[in-house]
Amino acid sequence: MASSINPSNVDGTYPVAGQDNDSQGFRDNFTNIKTNFTSAKTEIEALQTTSVTLSATNDFNFTGTISEALMKNNADVVNALGTVGGAQTLSHATAIIHTATLNASGTLAFSNWPASGKGGRMRFIVTIANVAHTLTLPAAVTLGTTTVQGISSLVITFPATGTYVYDFSSIDGGATILVEDKTQSDTSLGNLQVSGNAISAVNTNGGITLTPNGTGVVATDNLSFDANTVATTNANGNLTLAPNGTGTVDLSGTTATISTSTANQALALAPNGTGAVNVPAGYKDRAGHGANSLTTKQYVDAVIAGGTIANIPLRHGVTIGMMGATVANPVVITTSDGTIRSITAATQANPVVITAGTHNLTDRDRVQISGVVGMTQLNGLDFYVDVLNSTTFALYSDIWLSTGINGTGYGAWASGGDVDKFQEYDLDDGAKISIASVSGMTELNGNTYYAKRLTSTTLQLYTDLALSTTLNGSAFTAYTTGGVVSPQEQIDSGNTLTVKGGTNVSVNLDTDKFTVNLGTDVFGLSSLQSDVLELTTAGTPTIQTPASSNANMALNPNGTGTLLIGGTVPTITTAAGDLKLDSAGGDIVFDADIEMTSSSNGTIKTAGTNQNIVLDPNGTGKISIDGNGTDATITTNNTNEALALAPNGTGGIKLAVHAATYVATAATTGGASALPGQPAGYLLIQINGANAKIPYYNN
Repeated sequence: MASSINPSNVDGTYPVAGQDNDSQGFRDNFTNIKTNFTSAKTEIEALQTTSVTLSATNDFNFTGTISEALMKNNADVVNALGTVGGAQTLSHATAIIHTATLNASGTLAFSNWPASGKGGRMRFIVTIANVAHTLTLPAAVTLGTTTVQGISSLVITFPATGTYVYDFSSIDGGATILVEDKTQSDTSLGNLQVSGNAISAVNTNGGITLTPNGTGVVATDNLSFDANTVATTNANGNLTLAPNGTGTVDLSGTTATISTSTANQALALAPNGTGAVNVPAGYKDRAGHGANSLTTKQYVDAVIAGGTIANIPLRHGVTIGMMGATVANPVVITTSDGTIRSITAATQANPVVITAGTHNLTDRDRVQISGVVGMTQLNGLDFYVDVLNSTTFALYSDIWLSTGINGTGYGAWASGGDVDKFQEYDLDDGAKISIASVSGMTELNGNTYYAKRLTSTTLQLYTDLALSTTLNGSAFTAYTTGGVVSPQEQIDSGNTLTVKGGTNVSVNLDTDKFTVNLGTDVFGLSSLQSDVLELTTAGTPTIQTPASSNANMALNPNGTGTLLIGGTVPTITTAAGDLKLDSAGGDIVFDADIEMTSSSNGTIKTAGTNQNIVLDPNGTGKISIDGNGTDATITTNNTNEALALAPNGTGGIKLAVHAATYVATAATTGGASALPGQPAGYLLIQINGANAKIPYYNN
């Protein structure tokens, strides 16, 4: 409002100094000054009554509007109810935020909402110490209940102890109240409820059925489910089974089998990076092979073809060379293939390329280089080789040949140098060996020792079978070159076993047993090259546990390694019965679409009676049904079976209608656009158990 104070009606130049001034001028000025003081008093008192002050409670009484204000460092009043139970009233006039700890079940009521047409809000922060304590909302809370987890008929049951936050708001004086669950997230659609990362059926014993129409599939990302087939849909996409934490991939069934679906298709077990294919520790004792290995390297290197096993080096008949021995207690020797390859050239390149005559090496062989003049950076180090041709090979630091040895900063090769290949052996702990032809540490020559396996290429020496007394080499002379390790127990036929024909072959070596079945179910190895285990047979290639043992078969990549299944269309199938993916409590994660292909409808179902199926999009993800260019349809599986859309609690069914196509038309009886007297037909529906008819008219 405008002020009544008028300073301009006071003559500030009156009286005039040195003159006889009329007294009326004094009276006029005093009168105007008094009038202005009176107006100021009135206006100041009005301000004292209506203005906002810092030292008092300011009540606007929902009149007046504050607009375009910048608010900073404001706070809401908190009404702490304490530890309570029973009926609790939250007053809007008292505070916006109310807190309580329930020591019994509680019932909420609200009071003093702003008048209808004005918006009000309140927040209730409740601490639950006992999940038996529930919270009942008033009947006016009719909006947003589908967002509240654990609510049924306005009664909230809490899943765990802790603190929960609920926001309430109203624009009609509290006649209708909206609730928002700020600590839990739920949405509901019919009988389906989405809670966190889980989709569940809310009706008693309700199931969840995803039924594609026609050739449609149930797809998620790059995975598809079709009957008993889980497939990737992206081009050349891998199928990864990744249990969480310490979970494993378990195959159940009378005979747990991983097989290829196409005839003559290879089954590849290929861990990533430095990951390994691990088998149980007891495999050695069951199979008679090297510890934790599918077979010995000697067996792999043998040629097996045409039903004939020939020239298989046995572990007790292996003669190996040496490339090193420690002057220590105990003595540790490193085995080689006994062939010294003389270096004739080495490149200052990335990777370094070695020329060494006819080297007879293969890709990924591990070698050691010594005695190089000039490029001395190579001496005494281990490398993996990538064979370029019969006389040259490149050096790498890893068995996967991913990191080359960069020699661009090395000294130039001048002369000399030897390449010695590490030789794997297959000796048991306590194996009796003899050593000969060692240069330098000659104290080893002509003696017999007992070996303890450290790695596939290193042995620790002992003087007794019990491996209780180490060989003390602290006073021995330093090792220089050479040496041959020979096991003392040998097969009568020498170092190899040759078998031709027959259906079963058994060889007993002390307490070890080597068994090869040449029938159609269990078979020999055709080759193991380039990290591929190939099984050949007239029947179905099978790796299995003993038929009567009920033992599990574990495919367990180490660390972050994964289980990869190759092939044009990689498929995991069962010989008979269901395929079970059991994460042992963890999630089964498909990082691709799930596609189902079958002569009949693809079905996702639960194995347990009355178990629910949960569809759980992450974050703000939604459940999308793709009609492949036509109408997407949700249908029932059985003939004449009803399709029920049953929201939970007070939830409803929402239809998003295309405004341009389905526009409601208002028509007045008797008008030009009036509806006909007789409908074209009726829609029969059931509402809350009662039958109803909805008339319809042709458009």
